[in-house]
Amino acid sequence: MFEVYRVSGNDFAIVLKDVNEEIAKKVTESLQVKVELPEEHGVEAVPLAANNISFRGSFEVLKSIRSVFGMESVGEIDKADAEQDDRTLLITLLRERLFTMNDFVKVRSRLERMVDKIKNPDGVPAEKLYNDFLKKTLGTVFAKPGSDVALDFGEFVQALRDRGAGLEAGKDDDPEWERNLFLTSRDQSIRSFQDRYDMKRKVEVELQRQVIGDLQKRADERLLEITDEVPNSTRETGRIEYGEEQEKAVSEFESVMEDLGETEGREILKELAAKRNESKSKGDREFRLAELTLEVEKLKRDSLTGLKERGMLFGELTERIESKKPISVISIDMAFLKFFDKEGGGKTGDNAILAAGKILDSVKRKYAEIGAEAYRVGGDEFVFKINVDDAEMVQEVIQSIRDTTLEVGPIPEYKGGSGRYRPEMLQFNFGSKGYSEENNPGMSNPDTLVHEADARVEIDKAVNRFVLLLQREDQIQRLPVKDRDAAIADLDVLYAYSAKSIFGADGKEKIKEWALEYRSGNKSLKKLTSEIISFITKGLEFKGKKEFEQADLEHVLLRNELIIEMQHAEISKLQESLERANKETEKDHERIAKLKERLYEAEADRDKVMQFRKELA
Repeated sequence: MFEVYRVSGNDFAIVLKDVNEEIAKKVTESLQVKVELPEEHGVEAVPLAANNISFRGSFEVLKSIRSVFGMESVGEIDKADAEQDDRTLLITLLRERLFTMNDFVKVRSRLERMVDKIKNPDGVPAEKLYNDFLKKTLGTVFAKPGSDVALDFGEFVQALRDRGAGLEAGKDDDPEWERNLFLTSRDQSIRSFQDRYDMKRKVEVELQRQVIGDLQKRADERLLEITDEVPNSTRETGRIEYGEEQEKAVSEFESVMEDLGETEGREILKELAAKRNESKSKGDREFRLAELTLEVEKLKRDSLTGLKERGMLFGELTERIESKKPISVISIDMAFLKFFDKEGGGKTGDNAILAAGKILDSVKRKYAEIGAEAYRVGGDEFVFKINVDDAEMVQEVIQSIRDTTLEVGPIPEYKGGSGRYRPEMLQFNFGSKGYSEENNPGMSNPDTLVHEADARVEIDKAVNRFVLLLQREDQIQRLPVKDRDAAIADLDVLYAYSAKSIFGADGKEKIKEWALEYRSGNKSLKKLTSEIISFITKGLEFKGKKEFEQADLEHVLLRNELIIEMQHAEISKLQESLERANKETEKDHERIAKLKERLYEAEADRDKVMQFRKELA
């Protein structure tokens, strides 16, 4: 089984499934061919440069990185987050290994192509090939350190000659050329890897600065609203058995859900399923076509909510951006999904997600005239897009989502809960980013758009969680003393599911302190707002600093592993060459000796880099 992807421009990837390394190697070798183009193009065949990397290799790199950081223990609630962090890092490792190893073989194959073209000047002249197609990628590989000026053709040819490439027809390469070819390809691919990281780091620093700036602007807004309403809480502390009260709440909730109706996506799937069933009597061809249509639609949608999935989102964003048409994305995080799942039981969590999907679908239909669409892109992550770049319209949509959420009411507990569950309203955290050619002329990647919106979600999530918990603390202060133990127990459960958002125990302590100061009259809401914003700002800055430090170390470790991987590839190639040479006649003794020397040098280089890994660990 395999899947073929176009990764970018002229880069492709083939994912091989359930095959061993030997088969993967054979597939890779079969791809190292020249692609014949139609004669009307008037150019020679184009060589493909291919290499393979394994998923296992990325797991090994992940394990190596985690061993350097140390395996910190996490609580049960945070375990899912830790696993998600590993999955995210694993994908990053896989992508960077793919890009860098592709750069490695591309540089090598293009240098070999230029040497061959200079030696055998048939077809397109070497100088034309270099100037028209390869100068951009090869022009700086032999430039002086720090220079980004590409060499002209004559300088490039001399650089090849200086490094031992035999450029005259019939002349053998200097034995040092193979080593220089490897080192040049390795260093250039690592340089590209470093450039990508430096650019990413620069963008992340600027984005964090913007996000902190957005947070500071909220200091002047009305952040808190603490009412004098006293909660009706007379229950005793302890586990609550599932009974008639919960069943009544479930019945009322399901009635509301029924009133909201199915999402448009689920309606489409039901309609296609009905057509498939009807086609059974019309023959195999009609049935297969109807079945295939249904399966294709299923691939586009989340099975639980019927909303479009992540791939559809990025496809549609790419189309808008490439057409230079305006668009806005609203990243949405559904709060407390782990609380719904773990304390309320799996069905409670599923119904929370289903309710979120129906809410977003309802708002989507309301704004259909501006191209509104809703997507589920992860467990508790959604995206809402509209085909305008209009901040006021974005806020109107967000308010509409909030208003529709109130109609749903609290998510009730289904059988199978922990007994610590208390019904909570759905709460969403929002972050948005708009695109138009006028405001973002350089944007070409939908990842950037979504990433910036996601970064702003973190602000909203922190602010909303602080406000919610502060309000709950204030409510407890206004309860009769005899009712406080039960309310405190309930609130402690929410604190456990909020630790990450409020920066751990320090945040919990500050919330309790603020609640007491407000209730005693020592601080006004305006003063509390200012202090909360200041605390969140410092928390985000510290979190960002630690994330940058970790990312920098991960980058160094991955760079080290990539060098080792290239050294392994070179050693494997040298061993194969040595085996072939050993089978040939005695006149190749000198060549065999040179290959053995190169193999020894390559193994020594690899061992030095691996020693660095051991020292870090």
